[in-house]
Amino acid sequence: MSSTSGKRERASTRRSLPVTVCSLLLFATMVRVDGREWHVFPDSTGDAPFVQAAVDSASDGDLIHLAAGIYPENNVLVRQKSLTIYGDGPNTYAPSINFLGDRSDAYGIVRDLSFDRQEDGAVGFQEMASALVERCIISETEYGIDTWAVQDITNRECLFQNNHHPVDCAVSPSGGAISINGGGLNERYLIESCTFIGNSSSNCAPSSGAGAISIGASHTNSAEIARCLFVGNSCVTGGAIALSGGNSNIHHNLFVANDAQDAVIFEDYFAEGRVYGNVFAHNGTSGIWSFTLGFQCECNLFWRNDSPDPRQFIGRCDRFTGNAPDAILDPLFCGWRDGDYTVAEMSPALLPNLPEEMQGVCDEGIDLGAVEVGCKIVPVIQTSWGAVKSRFGASR
Repeated sequence: MSSTSGKRERASTRRSLPVTVCSLLLFATMVRVDGREWHVFPDSTGDAPFVQAAVDSASDGDLIHLAAGIYPENNVLVRQKSLTIYGDGPNTYAPSINFLGDRSDAYGIVRDLSFDRQEDGAVGFQEMASALVERCIISETEYGIDTWAVQDITNRECLFQNNHHPVDCAVSPSGGAISINGGGLNERYLIESCTFIGNSSSNCAPSSGAGAISIGASHTNSAEIARCLFVGNSCVTGGAIALSGGNSNIHHNLFVANDAQDAVIFEDYFAEGRVYGNVFAHNGTSGIWSFTLGFQCECNLFWRNDSPDPRQFIGRCDRFTGNAPDAILDPLFCGWRDGDYTVAEMSPALLPNLPEEMQGVCDEGIDLGAVEVGCKIVPVIQTSWGAVKSRFGASR
């Protein structure tokens, strides 16, 4: 971890989805109300001199607070304990944290931390009941977040930037930012209101490589990816997302300038799910591609996703079925080349401006791609200089 990293400004997060009653009840039961709180400081003062020392001294249900600063430890291991580790926000640079639950009732919670240039990944979870990572910044790490055999996983309001998965042609999921390995039945994965920028993977395996998120799950597991921003992620196959197995719902995300065979790819004949309310624009090749007929692809907006392969649909859903229409229209970004992904107030991605064929069937209360208004665009009528001079009575 670099000690020269400057102050990082947290990227503006997408508007948060309401937390379901089930999620609230789940995490309320996970946290012990009588757990002790351990305070750790970069200068080794506090209740423990190091993060690992605090973890080793803590008991199930305890909380470990890391004050702002840089923690030079390499890899913190949490073995067979349920802990919450949290910081003071973007200026709390934590070491890699790996939870090794090895028990069906263990949980791990990580909040308000930054992970920068970690060669061992940012956060790992293995064989646990549940894992929660929220309001974290993960940048320039190898592996990002890696999980295996975790029953309930939630990633919320995190920024993933320039992370890379270095494994070439692996058979297991390898996403540049998030890799989820399903190891059980009826697992649930939720990724919401996160931002993924410039992440990549070396994986060339068609069913497991993705620039940002790779999920390998059994047919009983479910994944939801909602209201996230994917920009400039790259891989051989899934530029942003690769999914295999399970029931997946990908909705109200914004995909811009992701570079791969496809922005989103599905690799399982038996997978099910729905892809809806997303905006796919300026991606390197086609928007979505799948081996399966079990997905519904509907209510998406596509614009200038170019595919060099004439056998694929250009900028639209391939091998998908759906009851509601998609549309190929310019979302009217205010300045996507300059990193501004807000849209003009007359954008067809906004509910009041939906194309006629989408009205009444695609207005689920959220703008397509969860876009936000950021500018006004004045319509321009093309004309000639001669016509302008004539209109204003100008003479030669």
